[in-house]
Amino acid sequence: MIRALDSEDRSLIEEWARTLNFNSHFNWSVESLKECLDRFQVLGVIEEGKLISALAYQTSWERWEILWLATRPEAQGRGWMQKLLQNHLHNASQCQATVGLEVHENNLKARNLYVQLGFSQLGVRKNYYRDGGNALVFIYSPPPKRP
Repeated sequence: MIRALDSEDRSLIEEWARTLNFNSHFNWSVESLKECLDRFQVLGVIEEGKLISALAYQTSWERWEILWLATRPEAQGRGWMQKLLQNHLHNASQCQATVGLEVHENNLKARNLYVQLGFSQLGVRKNYYRDGGNALVFIYSPPPKRP
């Protein structure tokens, strides 16, 4: 089930982030992930009382920026992130908003998924990640509305 997460879901985010070892791979701490529930919109896939997949984003009039997104390792390959992103892109398209995100250059599975969903690479942020890896900047532009 895909639903919006809020401050009541802090324990779900904390347990989920620990399964991902977020601190060592991403630029977000577990504490900052929980704070996102108060400051940004967060969508999650909940299955059997556990957070499986989640994404946080912020919106402006014409651009929605995905801040982070990930799926539990044991749930990868089951299509949860694709469903979550499709839901997010549908909502953004209804507002005619573009969607931006960054991905580690070595994350080929994610990069392939983004291209499959209609994202295009826009640029590179050098040495963006803790391991010195580059972030590839992707953008999704919704199809024009038909009259």
